[in-house]
This record gives sequence, C-alpha cells and structure tokens, in this order.
Amino acid sequence: MIILGVIVASVGVYFYVATVLLPSQKTPSPMVPIHIPKYSSIPPGNWHNFTDLSSPTFPYPFNFTVMIGFNNTIEWINDDSIAHTVTSLQIPPDAPTFNSGLIEPGKTFTLSLTVAGVYKYTCMWHNWLAGVITVKPA
Repeated sequence: MIILGVIVASVGVYFYVATVLLPSQKTPSPMVPIHIPKYSSIPPGNWHNFTDLSSPTFPYPFNFTVMIGFNNTIEWINDDSIAHTVTSLQIPPDAPTFNSGLIEPGKTFTLSLTVAGVYKYTCMWHNWLAGVITVKPA
C-alpha cells in the first residue's frame, strides 16, 4: 500500500511540474499592441509634411523595441473613426517592405518582423502617424 501511495504521489508531482512550472512549447509569442488613437487623423498644428519625417530630430510618436522569437509580432489596432495604413519607410537591408492596406476603424493589422534592425513606418494618408520599431536578435 505504501508503494502504491508513493507511485500515485510521484505521478501527481510529475503532472503538476509538467503543466504548471514548465513552459508550454505551444505558447505563442506575445504580441506588441500599437493603438492608433482616436482623432489621430487630425494633424498637429506644427506639422510640415514629409520634411518632418526626413529630419533626424523628428519625434516619432510610436517607438518600440522587440526581440526576435519573443515579442516580434506587432498588432496595430485602429481605434480611430477613419481608416489608416501601416507602411514601411525605412527597413533593414534584408527585410521585406510592408504595407497593411487600409485598416478600417475597429480592425487590426498584424506583422511579424524577423530581420533584426530599425524599421520606420508611417500612415500613407496621415504622415504624422509614424513610428520606429527596433528589432533585436534573439
């Protein structure tokens, strides 16, 4: 009877450790959400179109750092009442360009970045909505 109790306890501990303490191999990488805010289609008062984006001092409003294999999937969520795009401006040499097309209000666009480097992007219709994503190697 004691041997049976030890076996049952051992099996219980094994299943506890396997399901609670060890990470699941099927757990997806966490996503980084970027919310496109309401009323963001209205330009800031000091906006000067593309001259600002090309300036090295342009204060990109959306800046994120992600790591390949950990959180390199980004999801843009359009909280505005107007459609927006997420379009690459500058990418690392081996990375593909990206363009979401129109992201309608309440919809999302998801992108996984797999090449390390700096990505700059903007909305094609509202150029002041721009960001920088720095992707670090795993």
